[in-house]
Parts: sequence; C-alpha cells; structure tokens
Amino acid sequence: MKNHSWVNRWGITTLCAVAILAEGQSTPVTITTPPAQRTVVGSAFKLQLSAQGGIAPYSWRLLQPNLPAGLTLDPRAGIISGIPTVSGEFRIPIAVTDSGNPPQEVQTEIVLTVIAALEVKWKQTPQVKDGGIFGSLVVTNNTGRHLQLTVIVLAVNEVNKAFALGYQHFDFKPQSESPLIPIGSTLPFGTYVIHADAIAEDGPNNRIYRARLETRHPLKLQQQ
Repeated sequence: MKNHSWVNRWGITTLCAVAILAEGQSTPVTITTPPAQRTVVGSAFKLQLSAQGGIAPYSWRLLQPNLPAGLTLDPRAGIISGIPTVSGEFRIPIAVTDSGNPPQEVQTEIVLTVIAALEVKWKQTPQVKDGGIFGSLVVTNNTGRHLQLTVIVLAVNEVNKAFALGYQHFDFKPQSESPLIPIGSTLPFGTYVIHADAIAEDGPNNRIYRARLETRHPLKLQQQ
C-alpha cells in the first residue's frame, strides 16, 4: 500500500510538472493581418480575424473606437461585420489576447476603405459663359446592383430661387460610370450655387442611394 501511494504521488507530481512545462513553452501568439479591405456603403461586410499560437480561446478588442458606423466586432468570434453607413478610409487598431496565465497580447492594424455607393464628379466645373452657367458631370455606380438613376442639377441664386440646368434619367449598370451629362442654361443676373443631386433606386431590394455635389464658390452672372 505504501508503494502504491508513493507511485500515485509521483504520478500526480509528474503530471503537474508536465502541465507547467507545457504552459511555459506555449508558442507566441501571432495575428494573420488581412490585406487592405474595401467595401461599399450600404453593402454587407464580413471579415474573419485569425490568430495562432498561445492558448485558445482568444479574445479580440478594439484599441480605439475606429470602426465605421454600422460595423461591430464580435470579441469572441473575432469577426467584424455589418453594413457600413459612412464612407472613408479607416485605420483600425486591434488587439488579441489568449487564455494563458499570464495571458499574451499582440496588436495589429487593419485598413478598411469604404467607398460611397454613388459618386458625382464634375467633368467640367460649372462656369459663367454666354449669359448663363455651363459645365458637365458624371456619376459612378460603385454597387453591384442594377439601378435606376435620376440626376437633377439646379442653380440656386442669392434669394434661394432655383433654375434647372439639367435633368437625366436612365438605367445604370453595376460598377459603371454614366455617360457625360452636360448641364447649362442662360440665367437672370445674380449669384448662384450649383447643386447636383443623384438619386438611384434599387427596386428589388427597396433601397435608395443618394449623392450630392455643389460648387465650392458662388458664381456671379452679371451684365458685361
């Protein structure tokens, strides 16, 4: 019986030593940093984060509250997901912690660019010419959806009276740029700000996309 008790004690001691040794020799935690990400406002986004080494399970956290509005981080699953509602380039610092004792923590940064679903750009910036204001623009459809696009361009004077400079309505293919949209009209004398509004409808998904562009400085139309 004494020998049996000694063997049991020796076995327990050995197992504890092996556990301590294994814990001490756990490999360092590393993060597989994903390449720069790109998505579109209003589109579903999902990114699975990945870590190796250390002792699972892992816990993820944001080092700064720098996720685009509409996205969230699941700290246990390590998934960033949601539908972004704002555009821009976001640099997202993230840390992961393992379950070791003491725990290991490493950090990385994810770059996420969220582009607008619609973009409006001047091809020819509006300018005063021949007794009116003239220019041109294009609209880009960054979504993967077939849209119905309406573009309305107005010149609004200093007393908030609006004059139409252009109107277009057409089918808009996914990931495409519209034909050149010319704008212009003769106008009464005054000072004008030009507003271009693009409104696109995704009927099957009951979704509306909007984009707006206006001149940086008022344009003055006066008698020569």
